[in-house]
Amino acid sequence: MPSIIVYACKWNPSIAADNAGVEKRSIPDDMRIITVECTGSLTTAMLIQPFEEGARGVLVLGCSAGECHFVNGNEFAKTRVEEAKSILKWLGHRSESLEINLMSDTSGAAFEDIVNRFASRINRLQITEMIEQTNAEYCLECGVCTGICPMSRINKSFSPRIIVEDCLLSLESEILSSDIIWTCLTCKTCEEVCPSKVNFTDFIRQLRDKAADSGAHMALTHAGILQQTRLLEAKEPRKKTFEWLNCEKKSLDTDIAYFAGCAPVYDIVFKYLDLKITDSTNAILNLLRLAGINPALSPDEVCCGHDAYWNGELDVFKRLARHNLEWIKKGNYKTVIFGCPEGYHTFKNIYPRELGESSLEVLFWTDIIMENKYALIPDIDNHETVSVTYQDPCRLGRYSGIYESPRDLLTLFENVKLKEMQKNRETSICCGSSGWVQCTSCNKSIQMSRLDDAKETEAEIMLTACPKCLIHLRCAQKDTNEQSVKLMDLASFVYSLCKISKKNEVLYAR
Repeated sequence: MPSIIVYACKWNPSIAADNAGVEKRSIPDDMRIITVECTGSLTTAMLIQPFEEGARGVLVLGCSAGECHFVNGNEFAKTRVEEAKSILKWLGHRSESLEINLMSDTSGAAFEDIVNRFASRINRLQITEMIEQTNAEYCLECGVCTGICPMSRINKSFSPRIIVEDCLLSLESEILSSDIIWTCLTCKTCEEVCPSKVNFTDFIRQLRDKAADSGAHMALTHAGILQQTRLLEAKEPRKKTFEWLNCEKKSLDTDIAYFAGCAPVYDIVFKYLDLKITDSTNAILNLLRLAGINPALSPDEVCCGHDAYWNGELDVFKRLARHNLEWIKKGNYKTVIFGCPEGYHTFKNIYPRELGESSLEVLFWTDIIMENKYALIPDIDNHETVSVTYQDPCRLGRYSGIYESPRDLLTLFENVKLKEMQKNRETSICCGSSGWVQCTSCNKSIQMSRLDDAKETEAEIMLTACPKCLIHLRCAQKDTNEQSVKLMDLASFVYSLCKISKKNEVLYAR
């Protein structure tokens, strides 16, 4: 559904629209013109329906007073527009998003002027709603957000405060056409210190939605292969294979599922980094079985939609989300366990917000393992002391509040010594990129700075519970040949310290 629907009488307004086309006038791309016999034939329901289907504005164009071919059609139209506006207002919508305009001028220039002025008002209404929803109107312009932002420290042209300020000053068109909104890491660091509790990350997300609707293009990393993969999944979901599983598969009736996510495709795309993300997935599944938990794997799962949600592809996100909820419902699963922080946050917080609440229990693997920690038996033959530091993933930490269970896991092993980086937990620094967009030298600088933080602890290994953190930091190491600290995923590290019996190495799937 286009953002704006124009109901145009087939006389003066339609003639003007035709002339605008012939004259190649500038008309908004996200506008659909529907010709009607007379605007007086429009019902109140017809005026409201486009909003139900996703339109953000409806413009009715009739003939001016005295020029209606049906005598009083324009008067009937005005009455129904007012009625529809009252209903929209009662429903919590902005009545200004519906407007009627009567035309006598049939020139293309007149049509261009009317529709563009209306589109500008609708755009401004959207920005106003975003400002209200995210508390941006309460910004004190104190600059604390910019001072703590990891991107602002490297890229002096990026400032959360200035982005908000420009939108408050009605300068959003310049922002939407620039790459500044794609530069944000959406790491939520700024929100930890904002005295006005501005939800800047959601403000950025909504700006991206609007930019994408207007045809803006983001700079995709890795030649766009990861975006293309999720687009294909959203359009035509097909059953997955489990070739990446390193153990035998057996059928099992259970109401617990494990969401493998994008790990298998990461293995393919990031093979050049000598990474195998499914090693972490296999380790998590084996740890769960050590704890007596046997989740099922579904061949019907698709990408959780996290990146689509944050990159202005809301329709793609909803298709992926609905498909995932469908196979979960058909399989009668009551609990889904995640090894990816982004998948966990998306299912636990974004799915309910966008698709409605459900009774599904969403768990992250470190939490459920710690609830069954006594089932993990340290391998006494592996007693060599090792020092580690831990990288808090943004979606697991600041977004989901899970800081302690990954660390508590490490305390189960006496030979592991945790050395915290100076900035940890709520103040932890992002791995430097998000959503596979806009990876520049600034992002690399953030990644190298974080590796330096780990180096300062003198830890031998830098652990993380996020596949993207692992990928981004390994990529930075490869680009700079910096190998002072070894990178490793948390699950593989913990599993390597456990005493394993053969019966624990059976993976169940259905």
